[in-house]
Amino acid sequence: MFCPKCGSEFEEGYTRCAECDTDLVEALPTDEEEYEELVTVFEGDAEAAAVVRGKLESAGITAWIEGEATRSVFPNLSPVAVQVRAEDAEAACQALADVEALEEGAEPFAGEDPEEGA
Repeated sequence: MFCPKCGSEFEEGYTRCAECDTDLVEALPTDEEEYEELVTVFEGDAEAAAVVRGKLESAGITAWIEGEATRSVFPNLSPVAVQVRAEDAEAACQALADVEALEEGAEPFAGEDPEEGA
């Protein structure tokens, strides 16, 4: 059994990761898996994006902060985007609907409707 969030391996019988409190899976995804379309659901500063990702993950929606891995090495002040799988976009927008602006000027992404072009 593996944690899909941190990659830790567990013996049979365990169902949740002790570090991430995430449900375990039988196998981790491989690089050969099909490409997943991601949709931007929020744009703002890095701190606000982290809060939004936490809100989404608490609602059971996996979210990524675009470029997060390189930001610690090459920080910049440009807005960052929080992305979710295309099939989770509607649920993500609903989960974020009750979130007030996290800071002045940071609002939920108002781009294309995720249902358009689907």
